Amino acid sequence: MVAATLATIHNQHFIVGLVDQMRESIEDGSFFEFKERFMKRYYDNVIRR
Repeated sequence: MVAATLATIHNQHFIVGLVDQMRESIEDGSFFEFKERFMKRYYDNVIRR
């Protein structure tokens, strides 16, 4: 049960941070650059262009 709770806390922290970064990038006009960095960091090995 502790592992599931810790995983949930971790996931919520990640999502809140991600949404904050997305909001900031939308506000300052750099969302597409943010998206490219995010996709490269988390999906570079999955997505082949």
